[in-house]
Amino acid sequence: MSRRTVVAIVWAWIVLLTVTHFGARSPYSYGWAMFDHDSARISGAVVNPDALLIANVTRFFYDASPLNWGSQEAENLRLPLHSFTTAMLMSFTRSFLLANVLVNVLFAMLVALAAVNLAERYRIRREATLVALLTFFALPMYVEYLGQPLHYVAGISVSFLVVMSVVALVVAGDDARYAALAIAILSLNYDPYVYIAALVVLFGRRLKWSLLLAAMPVAVWAITLRVLSGNTMTTHLRKWFVLPVLSGWVDFFMAPLDRILLPFVATHVGLQVAFHQLIAMIYWPLLAVCVFLLVKLRPKLELRVVALLPLFFVLEQLAAAAFDWELNPRRAIPAVLAFAFAYLYAMDREWQRWRIAFIALFLMSGLLAMSDTLFGKPAIAYLHTGQAIRHDVHDIVRAERMRLDTDSLPRLTRDEPITWRDVDRAKAQNLGTFAVTQTMGVLLLFGLFWLTARAELLPRWLPWAAVAMWAVSLVRFVS
Repeated sequence: MSRRTVVAIVWAWIVLLTVTHFGARSPYSYGWAMFDHDSARISGAVVNPDALLIANVTRFFYDASPLNWGSQEAENLRLPLHSFTTAMLMSFTRSFLLANVLVNVLFAMLVALAAVNLAERYRIRREATLVALLTFFALPMYVEYLGQPLHYVAGISVSFLVVMSVVALVVAGDDARYAALAIAILSLNYDPYVYIAALVVLFGRRLKWSLLLAAMPVAVWAITLRVLSGNTMTTHLRKWFVLPVLSGWVDFFMAPLDRILLPFVATHVGLQVAFHQLIAMIYWPLLAVCVFLLVKLRPKLELRVVALLPLFFVLEQLAAAAFDWELNPRRAIPAVLAFAFAYLYAMDREWQRWRIAFIALFLMSGLLAMSDTLFGKPAIAYLHTGQAIRHDVHDIVRAERMRLDTDSLPRLTRDEPITWRDVDRAKAQNLGTFAVTQTMGVLLLFGLFWLTARAELLPRWLPWAAVAMWAVSLVRFVS
């Protein structure tokens, strides 16, 4: 089996998962009906209501259209890469939905290509690489979001590309010089805390003053947003997710004797939540087999950054879960990446003895991922929701009886005829704001692809191709 064949098969699997989970068929769309809530629509396609917040931010990157800086939607400006890239493709497709689908698929494909190239460097057998990647993309974190006009697929993929690049550079003995760039990219990406903590601990003193350089992009971008908003930039994220955790521990330190049991109770909750989040993101038979084989094989911790990811994920939950109202399983995504490395390692070492089991586990994963399409059953989607962690555990059993029809889910929303061409020519409304946001976006995109190219995981021409595509995308103002 050639390397190109492996890549082609995995890419075809990504496309199939996207096509079968778009619009009303996306778990993140029909999931709202399971909780007796309405989904939303964009150009006829059913989407998660969060997508409405992304739409205006993407339009802001398209032509600096006015934005409500004080609203929750403005928070997504802190993660510019997804909306910036989508706005680029909107210049060519003139479709918000199609541009988002293409961004999701392209970023997922880049992860697959980088993973195959990294596996080749470690001389992993290609059959194991193929089955491992097919299994990996069948996990909820991709199936749930591939068909959504949201930033989760791009955000997850960017983090994975950065970590894989660091791993490749460690193997080449050329790592510390690029650690600051990796941290800088992650700091402007979705949910970066676990990744950044792992890199800071891994490189430690070798970062020295470069750690300040790594912090500069996020600081400059935060100041830029404050200036552009006239100091009205929303603090929704800080208010609803950060302050409750800080307040919980401040209360303890202010009166430790009155709250003497809090450290034990909070960490008990954290362990429980961390385990639930992990099995929500990784089908438990896969996790069980992986842990068993790791105990059997006792591998050396050569890839320390990978080993640090689940450690810092658990530490994060020990500190935060007791005060986190959402308890979203997406917090476990860094641990999923660590699982992917471990599972591929175990699969390669035990391929001759366990190959039938590995293939069977992929078929199981694929069946679970496609269970809504094949059987009209939404129960698997219920498992990877925050509600499945917060609510009565017996609700999961009741969810297993649900079907994707209005008899079972009265508020289930269907797609209407989709308008694919819904984006007009860009309007030169605020060229100063446009220039600032485009500069940050293109630098971030170039930095990401330059890092992956330097690690020899993606083609060397990719960063320059991205800049060229951005330059051509400015045609949005003339036609």
